[in-house]
Amino acid sequence: MCGNQVFQEIYSPDSQYKVVIFQRDCGATTGFSTQLSILKAEEELSNTSGNILVLDGHPKQTQIQVDWQNARSVDITYADGYKVHHSKNTFRDFFQVIQIKYRVAPQD
Repeated sequence: MCGNQVFQEIYSPDSQYKVVIFQRDCGATTGFSTQLSILKAEEELSNTSGNILVLDGHPKQTQIQVDWQNARSVDITYADGYKVHHSKNTFRDFFQVIQIKYRVAPQD
């Protein structure tokens, strides 16, 4: 049985979308994971995996930073040393496309 714990929500400049940073836990035998999903602003996070990024480590450790450049472009930075299991460079919602850029930063 897996569950999600929201860590932070960052809204797009036009307030139509948000990036949700969350920790997904699937029991005592699994480690922490940091996951990100892009959702419509009014949408609630469902009990599923992140739709744009999944990496090892707790959100506090991975030092995730989300910076919306504009309503259709977002930059995501995370600390070096964490295995990425899934990442997408675009998010599509009907006719809207959001571009995603990733940057790996040295750990503090």
